[in-house]
Amino acid sequence: MNKVKSNAIWICFGLWMIVVLGMPTHQAHAASVITLLEEKTLYAEQAANSTIVGKLSANQTVEVILENSMEGTSWYKIKTWLGDSWIYGNESVMHGSFSDVDMSVTTLKTVTFFDTPTPYPYGLDSLGNGQLAAQPIQVTGLNEFCYLLSDGTQTCEPGWYRIKTWLGEKWLYKPKLKELIKEETVDLTLTLTDEELLYEQPYQEHITTKLQPQKVKVVSLWDTGEMAYRFHPVIWYKIETDQGSRWIYPSHLTLANVSSIDKSIELPTGAKGYEHPDFEGESS
Repeated sequence: MNKVKSNAIWICFGLWMIVVLGMPTHQAHAASVITLLEEKTLYAEQAANSTIVGKLSANQTVEVILENSMEGTSWYKIKTWLGDSWIYGNESVMHGSFSDVDMSVTTLKTVTFFDTPTPYPYGLDSLGNGQLAAQPIQVTGLNEFCYLLSDGTQTCEPGWYRIKTWLGEKWLYKPKLKELIKEETVDLTLTLTDEELLYEQPYQEHITTKLQPQKVKVVSLWDTGEMAYRFHPVIWYKIETDQGSRWIYPSHLTLANVSSIDKSIELPTGAKGYEHPDFEGESS
């Protein structure tokens, strides 16, 4: 009886391995919605030689059932009025939904503009179609994509902005906008250990005014949610100066809420001295 059970277990295991090994190696994962930037052909299967079931016009958002990535290409199974169909995903497919809008905003820094959106905008500034200096702009369309956070909640953020320019409609990817500044009131004193640039507003360009090392009173901060070099959070601090409220984005070590005390301590084994509480600037 035990031998029969053992054989049955091995047979099941063998069948399971056949199923697993027979599965395709590409990664398949559920998406949410995508926006078509040009007319797309609908296929019955995820293959260009499969039956064509119709076409979808450009500039519309569709719901995705499945996304399959294979050897650098992507196929999307989407819902249509013709039933579930497949489309080939190239640079004419943009993740997220798109809507027409009419709003005025102000850019904070020079930004690269594109003739058309691209699904892979990172590091493509050099491949853009021009540069737009900081200025008020008119937004006519907005691409927004949503994703799940680790706690299970959904968050959405703007991606591509379609704007009016003297060259016609252009596209910006996640521009730094004055309207996106979210100030958080704080009671904080920062000790600046080196010179820092003084900005009238975050991301202002061509700044030459510097603030000497000193203690400054922070009245609010803006945590952009972005990360800089070595995963340091990008946080802007608004401080009071004799010129009024100004912003700093410290590029050197800062110390928060340092207070003076008068107290004696004993160093039974001796100690090394540092100019600041880090491992640079050892003095003795």
